[in-house]
Amino acid sequence: MEPEAPSPRRTALEKGARDLGNVWVSRTHAQLTQDGRMMRGGFPGTIREARGLASDLSTTLASALTMDESEWVTKAIYAEAKRIWRTHS
Repeated sequence: MEPEAPSPRRTALEKGARDLGNVWVSRTHAQLTQDGRMMRGGFPGTIREARGLASDLSTTLASALTMDESEWVTKAIYAEAKRIWRTHS
């Protein structure tokens, strides 16, 4: 038996989390570059910042994020940003 395909909403949340993680790293890198600093060490972002990005994602959806979705998307954005950061630092 094949696993059930993710719902269109879940697919949109996953894509949104990946995209926002990427944008977050790009913005952070641009700010560091402007400040004359290098991408070194651990990702300097916070879960609080990721939560704000998750809130931004919520405004692009047909309905607001549930509490569970908000928690999952926040963690997914943060994890994606850290993953991208590690590959570039």
